[in-house]
Amino acid sequence: MVLYERLSKTPNARIYGGSFPKVVGMNYFRAISGAKINLSINAVNDVSKYHSDRLANSVACGTFTLVKRVPDTELLYEDNKHVKYFDTVDEFFELSHRYLADEHLREKIALQGMQHLHKEFNCVKMA
Repeated sequence: MVLYERLSKTPNARIYGGSFPKVVGMNYFRAISGAKINLSINAVNDVSKYHSDRLANSVACGTFTLVKRVPDTELLYEDNKHVKYFDTVDEFFELSHRYLADEHLREKIALQGMQHLHKEFNCVKMA
């Protein structure tokens, strides 16, 4: 995948899972929580509202998350309010540079996303 190849050559970027080192258990959540930006992308990105649990985990931990857009994905999280969606690899890198430079906006979106997830996707509502 071109995005992962480019990202693996980016200074200070860490990639976990797949053919990269895996983190599990509490180390997984520490890695998510310690990041400034998390990436949520799937092997298949054309299924309506489909995201792995990686998206919910990133948002729940209060980490700003760049999300590969899938059909109807805005029904889950609002763009520029809870997460930031992207469509192309170049757009991902443009957005990551923009949000790394704007800590206030990055943290605002991350907090709003975390609050939204905890309110709308909590255990009581899911059950």
